[in-house]
Amino acid sequence: LEAARRRDLVHTELIYEHGSDVVAVVSPEGVFQFIGPSSLDVLGYDRHDLYGRTGLELIHPDDRELATEALAS
Repeated sequence: LEAARRRDLVHTELIYEHGSDVVAVVSPEGVFQFIGPSSLDVLGYDRHDLYGRTGLELIHPDDRELATEALAS
């Protein structure tokens, strides 16, 4: 059971490190608290530059109200 758990963990880490999806954790206010390494490839921003900033800065001004409502829900 422990070997299977470790194998699953390694698999998950490989997907996280080399996947094309952006994994992010944001606060209720939209501030990046964690962002995965694919942010540079997908968003064009290094994850270290995004940490602590609000994701709303990346959204077109016309769409920010909708994004704010979605984040609140």
